[in-house]
Amino acid sequence: MLEVEVKIKIRGEDEVRRKLKELGAKPSVHLHHIDKYFDSLHPNRSFALSDEALRLRISEEFPIAQRNAEMGSTPQNHYANIASEAIKRIDLTYKGPKESGVVKSRKEIICNLDNSEAMEKILTSIGFFLRCIIDKHRDVFKIQYSSSIEVPIEVLVDHVEGLSGAYLEAEIMVPSTMEEIDKTNNAVMDKDRATEILLDFIGKLGYSASDSITKSYLEMVLEKELNH
Repeated sequence: MLEVEVKIKIRGEDEVRRKLKELGAKPSVHLHHIDKYFDSLHPNRSFALSDEALRLRISEEFPIAQRNAEMGSTPQNHYANIASEAIKRIDLTYKGPKESGVVKSRKEIICNLDNSEAMEKILTSIGFFLRCIIDKHRDVFKIQYSSSIEVPIEVLVDHVEGLSGAYLEAEIMVPSTMEEIDKTNNAVMDKDRATEILLDFIGKLGYSASDSITKSYLEMVLEKELNH
């Protein structure tokens, strides 16, 4: 599948959450991600140069009901004492080079795993090294967004350790092969149409194409570390 995504830096989180509710976005889950990014030691296969990414994600999923009004807009600490209730998941994800455009789109292949430590040992044994760890808290919303057609959009409100403030990502998954086209019920079948819909969606939140960030969190964190 091709992930088509628009990312923005949120100027006022409470206002954005209110607008999401008005648009019909439904809270889904709260996620805590530990993302471990690996790169290749081979000089001709540097992901930093090829704009690819290999990510080992350790995820904890919390029931959205655990979040309530008094938690405010920064929920991280409120989940520390209910970790035993979390649903745990481990994924290895390959992300292809980003395609050009005002929003971010790239090929994505995900494999679910049972053992993160074993996979980390395999990766380091075959010539990969741990480049960076991203610690992120994420609230997930689902919306059936009506543009000229009704399209499912996943909306993510993120707090990333090392980056100030909050970010919003809105994503549409677009089939990239004939097999995926046959299997999907998604009415959006190409990147350009998905881009139009996502820009229309963030327009309802008070943002425009000029607010779109195409850098990944990995790039943003590494850039900040280089500047300090």
